Amino acid sequence: MTRQEKIEDLQDKVSKNYITNIEELNKYEPEIDVINEVLSPMEWNICDKCGALYKSDELCWVDYLDPEYDQDLIDAVEAYDQELCAICYECVKELRDEAK
Repeated sequence: MTRQEKIEDLQDKVSKNYITNIEELNKYEPEIDVINEVLSPMEWNICDKCGALYKSDELCWVDYLDPEYDQDLIDAVEAYDQELCAICYECVKELRDEAK
């Protein structure tokens, strides 16, 4: 199997949710840059909190939060012990619940 075929196989598995998180994806082909070669071309990304794989437009992007409506979430993200850029909505809910 060529490198490109391996990449396409991984993209197929991700798009069909056979692979659902970054740990699983990294196990398949360790020599492939899964971010730049697998996920980015198909416009998918990773939740920075839980590692789940999502289409990029299905993630909450921290840089685009509006302080007028999302200050509780902004505060929770700032208090979190690691940098968060993209978060799935399940993790958004968890962060908001933890902030209460």
